[in-house]
Amino acid sequence: MLMFTQFSVAAAKARGSYLRVHFKNTRETAQAIKRMHVKRATKYLKNVMAKKEVVPFRRFSGGVGRCAQAKAFKHSQGRWPKKSAEFLLQLLKNAESNAEYKVNYGVSQSCYSF
Repeated sequence: MLMFTQFSVAAAKARGSYLRVHFKNTRETAQAIKRMHVKRATKYLKNVMAKKEVVPFRRFSGGVGRCAQAKAFKHSQGRWPKKSAEFLLQLLKNAESNAEYKVNYGVSQSCYSF
């Protein structure tokens, strides 16, 4: 049985390739905004650029200094990668506009099976 979800139309993707930004910083920043709502992720990335919130470094944490703001993520190491946050903010805006386009023009619907 195939079912169409009402939220599948609003789901969209965005991808960047050959970005002039450090991979490790971008990976940790992307993991921090994973599963966040779009508005919260946008606010979080702007706070990272203003050094109000930190990006916790979990996997690539060698040589990364400790900071008190990382306690919010139950971690001790973190940084404020401004350039990675800027690139991810652009990707997030692109994905949001792709989702709006799909909703307004009904480009395609994805389905799932039970």
